[in-house]
Amino acid sequence: MTEESRVDSPSPKYKLREVDPSDIELLNFINESLAKQRQHELNMQRNYGYVKPILSSLFRGMRLVAIKNRIHWSESWKTVPDFLFEYIVVVLGRDWFISEFEKPFEQRHIIAQWRQKAHEYLLAHQVAGKKIHGIFMNGLTRAYLILAYELFVLDMHEALQLEVVRRLKLPTDFQGALHELFVASTMIKAGFELTFEDEHDKTVKHVEFIAKHRTTGITVAVEAKSRHRLNSLGFKGGSEGGTSKSMNIKPILRKAFGKKPNLPYVIFVDVNLPYSNQSKLRLTDRPWVIEASDVLDSLHHDLGYTLEPYNQIIISNHPHLYNDENIPDTPSEMFSIVSQKPEILCPNNSVFEEIHNAADTYGRVPNYFEEVSPQSE
Repeated sequence: MTEESRVDSPSPKYKLREVDPSDIELLNFINESLAKQRQHELNMQRNYGYVKPILSSLFRGMRLVAIKNRIHWSESWKTVPDFLFEYIVVVLGRDWFISEFEKPFEQRHIIAQWRQKAHEYLLAHQVAGKKIHGIFMNGLTRAYLILAYELFVLDMHEALQLEVVRRLKLPTDFQGALHELFVASTMIKAGFELTFEDEHDKTVKHVEFIAKHRTTGITVAVEAKSRHRLNSLGFKGGSEGGTSKSMNIKPILRKAFGKKPNLPYVIFVDVNLPYSNQSKLRLTDRPWVIEASDVLDSLHHDLGYTLEPYNQIIISNHPHLYNDENIPDTPSEMFSIVSQKPEILCPNNSVFEEIHNAADTYGRVPNYFEEVSPQSE
């Protein structure tokens, strides 16, 4: 900063002036620019929720991406997926990936399998002479990129816990940790700040985290439950195989109901079912949705409660996690239930609509960087 441009300089280089109300051309330009910017922000919120923008710029032919106090860079990142493909290696550890790739394919962690299959798929769909072009994703490539993006969203918002990264790398814990990532990123997209519980305190039953809505100040407790299936997504326990069409979510809902967080309570349930023809039916006619409603009615009868021990339940299914490389990406499924008679009243139920809408953005990953020019000193 030069002497003449300092704020306290008697002769500043830059001066502020009021817009001349008679300059119609300038006024129209300002109004159109503001309207375009606002529309862009609304489109970003609609597609990706209330996440921070990606801080990125080009410098000397390098793509720079800033995350908190870190700078990542590469000459080869033309799109956001290019960056995410390598960002996940930084988060999970290059040495970990190397050790996984030294194993036979069938013995590798599912993330390493996804990475190899995604790499092969993208190579097979390159177009000669084009650095950037669109392709239809298959399920495994989409699963890998979504995992990377959700890690990135949590990282940008200082909500990425070392414990969840550790559990992602454990085959026995992977599915549950994956669902917890979805839940945490959904709440961030809905406009919440997260505070994680101390899991080492065994004197109380913990929820996953406490979330405070940035606009309304409303605080809710959030729990994540996932239906494990035998030999699915690396999990070796469970009572039935991954091709079963029954959810059997009653035990995990009963367990969630028992936590009593003394706050408005949001429960996420992953039913973990593969794709089937029932997905072509209207949502309310799909067997798993009907079963979920029946389970809630059954629990109401079994537990005999007058007021419901939850404010919102979001039940989701991401069948593309089961696809092989030859199957196109299949759409995710989700529906939510908002209690009309909860134990703990929420001051503003509109936050539950925001959570529902945020959950519905699952699978959307930005394609292109927004250019951010370095600020002049």
